[in-house]
Amino acid sequence: MALHTNSKVILFSNDRALEEGFDRVKQQALSWAFDDGEAGLTYEAALPGREAFCMRDVSHQCIGAEVLGLHAHNKNMMRWFARVPGESTDWCSWWEIDRYGRPCPVDYAGDDDFWYNLPANFDVTDALYRLYRWSGDGDYLDDPDFRRFIAVTLENYVRRWDRDGDGIPDRVLSEGRRGLASYDESEFACNRLKVGGDLIAIQARGTLSAAAMYGLRGQDELRRVYEGKARRLLDRLFSMRDPERGFPEGVGFDGAPVYTGHQHLKTLLYYRVLPPEQALECARQVWKEFPEMIVERASHVPEILFACGMNREGLEALWRMMSPTLRRREYPEVSFSAVGATAAGLMGIDPDAASSTVATLSGLSGDLECRLLHVPVCGAEIAVAHRGESASALTHESGAPLIWRACFRGEGTVEGHCTRVRTDPLTGGRVSFAEIPVGPGEEVECRFVKKD
Repeated sequence: MALHTNSKVILFSNDRALEEGFDRVKQQALSWAFDDGEAGLTYEAALPGREAFCMRDVSHQCIGAEVLGLHAHNKNMMRWFARVPGESTDWCSWWEIDRYGRPCPVDYAGDDDFWYNLPANFDVTDALYRLYRWSGDGDYLDDPDFRRFIAVTLENYVRRWDRDGDGIPDRVLSEGRRGLASYDESEFACNRLKVGGDLIAIQARGTLSAAAMYGLRGQDELRRVYEGKARRLLDRLFSMRDPERGFPEGVGFDGAPVYTGHQHLKTLLYYRVLPPEQALECARQVWKEFPEMIVERASHVPEILFACGMNREGLEALWRMMSPTLRRREYPEVSFSAVGATAAGLMGIDPDAASSTVATLSGLSGDLECRLLHVPVCGAEIAVAHRGESASALTHESGAPLIWRACFRGEGTVEGHCTRVRTDPLTGGRVSFAEIPVGPGEEVECRFVKKD
């Protein structure tokens, strides 16, 4: 196998351990990326050693992969997933595909007998939108394979797997491993859940992402239709929240919510479906549970905590995921997610290719300083620097002109620039920002003075 080692992104910091940790996870992630094989450009996104990529894992590793410069790998693997669904697979894709371009043998015996988690189609749909926002690659909007995949996911797939007519796919025990209700693969979830709570959340997020893509194509009627469907899914999810027991694991085969105390809080935060009044409460609970999480659940906690403004906790979680002593650190999602959390969480980089805008929001605290160089976004390459929470800089290294939305938590003034204030849709807190055009070769610095 030919190893892919070409990644320019690099982190500098006055915290040497953070620099070393980032370099370690960067090299670990790149060790899973390959430039040969019958399936083309791929990276490991499954249990180590399978030489395979899984729908769930690719969807969760793809932003870290973009940061590393593995854009072509992402698009190739997503296209493999997009081309499979049809009547013979009941509009499912292949859950895992190996580097030989086959459904992974351990999960697939034939079109009538294969492993499949029902959230997967919606997760890939959401990932396609996030990849477009990050990269600016118009294929994610216009490629016929991707357009077809989204259309059949929202219609054919839902109709096939929705047995009770409520618009949500559901599990039938007699179908065995084909059509699991949740990403939770425990014996309890497989035998007790008809609909996973995470399934509803991921379907809602995937539907919202599809609606956004329809809007970008000028298909406003479809955008409104699917926005309405997503709202109904979220209404269903929130209606099941018990004041004492919180969110359920899902819905049992008797139609009643199943409360176990093991809620899908991390999932609800990761897919950003919670209203602000619940997000911070849930984030604190996730942080409390973090030390006992297995790596599959823990990988995205740093990014979640940074998004909720819990910067100190986010950095502690990121250090843990970068640790050379972390158990099962070789699981590919760990390193890819740590790279993604450094860019999108610690450095707060949030591109929107449709408007050629790159927002930043520092995840640093105290006297920590960081600079992340050679980050590919929106068809350009940038460097972002932060000093604590009140000073930021963006360097446009190459590519098309961008608008930098320099964001800071709280109300105040971005010195020297017209400052506006918005409400953070996740936390409900106030965010001050300035929008500044930045051309190739230019560097802009911003200092934030917080209102007393």
